[in-house]
Amino acid sequence: MNHLLNLIKKELRELLTPGTIVTMVAMAMIFVGMGAMISEQSDQAGSDLADMKFGYYNADAATGDDSYSTGNLATLGGMELASDDVSSPEMIMSTLNEKGLGFILVVDALFSEDVDLDRQGRLTVYYNQKGLSMFDSTSSAFASVKLAEFNKLVSDDYLSKKGVTNPDFVRSPTYVEGQSTFLNGKVYEGVTPDQIVNAVSTQQIFIPIIMMLVIIMIGSILISSMGNEKENKTLETLLTMPVKRTTVVAGKIIGSAIAGLLFALVYMFGMYYYMNSITGTSLSGGISLSDIGLTLSTLDWVIVTVFMFLSIICALGLCMILGAFVKDYKAAQLYVMPISILAIIPMVLTVFSDFQSMSPVLQVVVFLIPFSHPMMIMNSLLMDQTLLVVGGLVYMVAFALISIYVTVRIYNSDILLSGWNKMDKLKKSLGKK
Repeated sequence: MNHLLNLIKKELRELLTPGTIVTMVAMAMIFVGMGAMISEQSDQAGSDLADMKFGYYNADAATGDDSYSTGNLATLGGMELASDDVSSPEMIMSTLNEKGLGFILVVDALFSEDVDLDRQGRLTVYYNQKGLSMFDSTSSAFASVKLAEFNKLVSDDYLSKKGVTNPDFVRSPTYVEGQSTFLNGKVYEGVTPDQIVNAVSTQQIFIPIIMMLVIIMIGSILISSMGNEKENKTLETLLTMPVKRTTVVAGKIIGSAIAGLLFALVYMFGMYYYMNSITGTSLSGGISLSDIGLTLSTLDWVIVTVFMFLSIICALGLCMILGAFVKDYKAAQLYVMPISILAIIPMVLTVFSDFQSMSPVLQVVVFLIPFSHPMMIMNSLLMDQTLLVVGGLVYMVAFALISIYVTVRIYNSDILLSGWNKMDKLKKSLGKK
């Protein structure tokens, strides 16, 4: 036991170096900082939208009660412009910038006449966009609101001229009194399927991303560490010590798994803050999982943690096997690629698709990749998919045990000391004799 604890401490010291700790904390803080920055930009965009002004030029020839535009444009509260202000693209650009307008609305000369003849009145909109970021389209959002208001006012006037006393009823003769969604044998009152999907996806998308990052990072560190040990001959010293090879393997895997779980928890903190900042309630339909009763219990979160830990052990088992092929630190980078691919594939598939909706072939592929199961576990628990949870748990345990068994066999042989090429040559020479 003392040997195992010492090996675990040794592995943790090698993995949790000041450099990796600083990198891990820095990554989490970057996510937090990005989330805070996006949240600040979003608040600023909202403030800009509230303070935004627009201008209009009314070329409509109709006047008085015959005009559908004059009074309604004044009701919108825009800045009235002269014809010279919109006489050319250069003048429009100058007017937008000098007067600080979000957009300019130009009403066609035949606007009221067209509406009276049951033809759509023509409008022209000139937007003032400042940049290409996601928050630089506020002028478009502002224009959409004002155009919707203008359309309603024109519609009210038109219906009033036609003798309609209740224009709101004509525009919307029906309303939804209640809505319920049946999901997995349960009924959720007052919500739609898209609200449920948005609420689930915005709160769970970060787990597949976190698992991908952790597996790639911990796999890269472990394989590179084994390459470095071989290059510096420290692995030979370790294997010649009076310690069981199984203890050496267990120490490496347990120590690396603890470090990997620590990476996952730290990254999860930063990623959760980041995702929460860029999604909020607007993109999730104004609801959260707790609002509709789709929440995980304490036991469920324990299961999620166990799945993450087992997935890391599976990854480390594969890394230990691949590490046996590594000759030096430089060559180690090549062997990280298979682990990276196996981590990216389920991440992409589980983020954009549900396991139950995949084709049978994709279901088999995703299930056989051990890193997929912690990426699917939250949806599986929320949907009470007990068979998938139990099957994933059994498969990951079996995969971890098999990979550890293969690793122990490799460590018990002389392959790590003599190398694969020397072993092949030895076998060939024995075969000739």
